[in-house]
Amino acid sequence: RFLPNPTVLGDVSVSSSVYYWEVNVRSSLTYRIGVAYKNVPRHLCLGDSNASWCLVHSPMECSGRHNGKSFPMNRPSPERVGVLLDFGGGRLSFCDVERRRILHTFHAHFSQPLYPAFSVWDGQLSLVSVSEVPMFL
Repeated sequence: RFLPNPTVLGDVSVSSSVYYWEVNVRSSLTYRIGVAYKNVPRHLCLGDSNASWCLVHSPMECSGRHNGKSFPMNRPSPERVGVLLDFGGGRLSFCDVERRRILHTFHAHFSQPLYPAFSVWDGQLSLVSVSEVPMFL
């Protein structure tokens, strides 16, 4: 159980290959979307430890976040966020699907299986069924 806010880890881990998923965020102003190791500290928000990477969106902040460090970006207001995880290549990218642009990319050596991770402070998030990775990624 995560203490600071409602957070969910996916039930399927990623430990090889390339995976892509999309999240409908239009019903929420404040959320974090990303990936985490199973042992991510439950008393911290996503992105605040070395066990998770995320995109942070709120009225006060828009950034990539890992290990408590923020990487600010222009104030996007996407309705749908795409997440591309290349486990073997050590790349995690977030994109604005409608505008067809990359919001932030992390490069890291992933040492354990990763789980999709979602935090929401208001409204709701929903996964979108996708058949292929967009060409601009």
